[in-house]
Amino acid sequence: MLSRFDDGRAFIDEVLVPLSDAYEVVRRADYKAATGADEVDRLLRWLNLLDNDDRIPPAILYLSRPTVHTHDLHRFLADLERLAASLLSRRMDVTRRSSDTAEFCTPSRQEPTFSDRPPRCNSTTPRAGRL
Repeated sequence: MLSRFDDGRAFIDEVLVPLSDAYEVVRRADYKAATGADEVDRLLRWLNLLDNDDRIPPAILYLSRPTVHTHDLHRFLADLERLAASLLSRRMDVTRRSSDTAEFCTPSRQEPTFSDRPPRCNSTTPRAGRL
């Protein structure tokens, strides 16, 4: 990733600062928007109650995108919360949680970044032989 940047300042400004800002929003449940911020913060607070941090990287990645629409963010976080609750209630191990969270974040993309439309939660049902 560093090879895409001519100097360290561009990397800090274009990558680290947006990710850091997104991390603060996730951890503090302090999303700012003209409308819908209360619902987004409610979902973030709920996700922060979970006893693992599996949901933090996808939330950070989504929030660090240059354009985030509140409605899409709410839908993404609701799906992420559903996935996290499912994995928690089924007491999945860290390997399964990581695998399902990665699948959730990249269901049909060729690159490791989010497309314009947020992914839908598609891995909350148990797979055969993986209970």
